[in-house]
Amino acid sequence: MNDQVITLDKKDDILRVHSKIEWADGRRIILVVPRGCQALDAEHEFQLLRRWADEYDVQVAVVSTSYTVEELAPRAGIPVFSGVETAMGTQ
Repeated sequence: MNDQVITLDKKDDILRVHSKIEWADGRRIILVVPRGCQALDAEHEFQLLRRWADEYDVQVAVVSTSYTVEELAPRAGIPVFSGVETAMGTQ
């Protein structure tokens, strides 16, 4: 499976995340989400992320040590990992 790792910037907004997913060339997208990232700090944003992943027929996982991300992502059915290597090892 073709993985693509995308590192978000703290100042990215949810529309920027959408654009990155839309233009990704991987079948599996691993989003590296830094602490304090504005794009993914609310439950509805993870719901949008899930919807976009389904729309583009890609798998999405997040890598983060943020408590907010670790709590909200699974509610939307998005797996969370502590490191990129771990996320890539779960194909």
